[in-house]
Amino acid sequence: MDEPMQPPALGPARQVDIETAGWIALALEAIFGYFGILGVGHAYAGRFGRAIGLLVGWLVVLVLLAALTGLTFGVAACLVLPIWVAVPVISGLLARRTVLAEGRTGSWTAVFGLAGVGCLGVLTLICLGLVLLGGLGALSSALSG
Repeated sequence: MDEPMQPPALGPARQVDIETAGWIALALEAIFGYFGILGVGHAYAGRFGRAIGLLVGWLVVLVLLAALTGLTFGVAACLVLPIWVAVPVISGLLARRTVLAEGRTGSWTAVFGLAGVGCLGVLTLICLGLVLLGGLGALSSALSG
């Protein structure tokens, strides 16, 4: 009598899924980080607390860097560009390492949640910046005229 066919072993396929999840975490972290929303790769990796901390911290750093650049009339932009490029990549590498070390395959629900909150945060900061600049312009116009 013929033996029933056994399903293939899940070991190698599971390793590929974890490896792919690691690269996805790195890509999410770097891409969203360049748009001011750091932490999405860590949310994908299952570290939601760390992701929220990175999101808030990165937004604070970006606001401080923008203020520093404005106060120095653009001279500090020499510091801003390397920080803007390096931090999302380094954070993405850490997210990838977390996925590989813990054997996680990622959560798209966490990605959508944090990306949505991050987009709202970035848009809020942009609106507040525009209101501040408009107020300063109105004040300057009132004082000069």
